[in-house]
Amino acid sequence: MAFDFLKFHTFEVLGNDILGAEFLPPQAAGNNQVCLISVRHGRAVTMKIDDLAWINIKGIGWTFGGPQIFRSRKDENMMFGLMDEADAEREFTVSQYLQQLTPDAPKILGYKTFASLDNAESRYGDIINIKHTSGKEVKPCVLYTQCQSPFRMSDVAFYNDAAREEMLAFYSNYFKCAPQEYIYEFAKKLGKQIGLFHAKGIINDSLYWDNITLCAEIVDYEWLTVPGMLLPNGQDAENYIPDERKEKEIVYAIEAILRMAELFQLKSDFYKILDALIEGHQIHNPDFIKQSEFLTRMKNREKFIF
Repeated sequence: MAFDFLKFHTFEVLGNDILGAEFLPPQAAGNNQVCLISVRHGRAVTMKIDDLAWINIKGIGWTFGGPQIFRSRKDENMMFGLMDEADAEREFTVSQYLQQLTPDAPKILGYKTFASLDNAESRYGDIINIKHTSGKEVKPCVLYTQCQSPFRMSDVAFYNDAAREEMLAFYSNYFKCAPQEYIYEFAKKLGKQIGLFHAKGIINDSLYWDNITLCAEIVDYEWLTVPGMLLPNGQDAENYIPDERKEKEIVYAIEAILRMAELFQLKSDFYKILDALIEGHQIHNPDFIKQSEFLTRMKNREKFIF
């Protein structure tokens, strides 16, 4: 059994296992055990279906202990611990669009609102009617996302050497490569996903290492720019300096992989990572790299100010 170092516990929502039972995903099939992957996941836990199928459950309350819900005064539309229904609906809609493009995209299985529970108003009226400090309604819900890996790249930092060795061995086997080649096979798959998205006009301004799994899956669709769909802040970003933003994704991907290589104590080569990303990217989008002066000069190992 993979990842025996993970610590599972009974699923709770807002610190309540009875409420947790009402929010179990249909795919749980009687399982009520979840784990907190790392402190990077402030409002989410993960349920294991099998070694390559995990359900991330988000919006369950603050997982750090202390208060379950915290309203931000500085960021007046930010709510720590909860998931807005509007954000969940957008992620679900984006996921449906991505599923038409590729089965490799993690799938949003759905979401469940507090308001949909039996006798919700009398039992959880204070939660159902909670508002941001701006006065905007939250309409809290719990979001379910299925991924092949429960670990984000950034999660690796919170585990000891033995756990990291197990992760590296498992995911090297997933990519059918030697451990020392893992980061380059990872880069090819990630580049392929980015290239497909770029070819379809999709831009990810939040391609950080905490939004990519160890199977090179891109997760968290809240701020993904998708044709014909506004961002959560109402901005139409589809035509806002798209080429530069796409180039930035490649740079962010390199940075993320270099960080992960350091955590796994792997020797890494900046240009070999770049070449692997470009190799994957060109599968679906062969012309973009050629048309990008920035990426072409970087690929040619030039030293320049752009």
